[in-house]
Amino acid sequence: MNRLFLLTMLSLSLIACSTPNYAPPTKPAHTVAKQQFKNPKTYYGARWVRSPAPGASAKQRTRAKEVIVKNFHYDLGNSDLCSISVALAASLKFSNYCASTLKKRFYHINKIVTPYELKAYLESVSDVKIVIDSVNREVRFLDNNVINPEFN
Repeated sequence: MNRLFLLTMLSLSLIACSTPNYAPPTKPAHTVAKQQFKNPKTYYGARWVRSPAPGASAKQRTRAKEVIVKNFHYDLGNSDLCSISVALAASLKFSNYCASTLKKRFYHINKIVTPYELKAYLESVSDVKIVIDSVNREVRFLDNNVINPEFN
């Protein structure tokens, strides 16, 4: 057994010493991907900015409850009151109602005002009652000279 062991050891040492250093074949390494241009700057439309003055107190905030209303340019040349009611309701994004008796009244309007100022102007110029109902989202043009029927 000793002889067999010595022979195997001798043969292994001769084989190991006689072969050249073995290195596995290498594949060409690719370079790391690089970006050609810088990242585009991202645009943020809104950002936080500190107020230049201290905030309003609670009393001041509850006192000032004004509604901000846009100004519109109403250019309605020789239009009847029903088409004016459509324009007024469209500017408020409301529906409209116009009494049929107002179809025969014509007015020329060229103003830059809020819808509520136009309502006041039309009520002063013509004999019309205008109701802007914000709860039901409706503008109503009613005739002031309505005959109420009386039943016996």
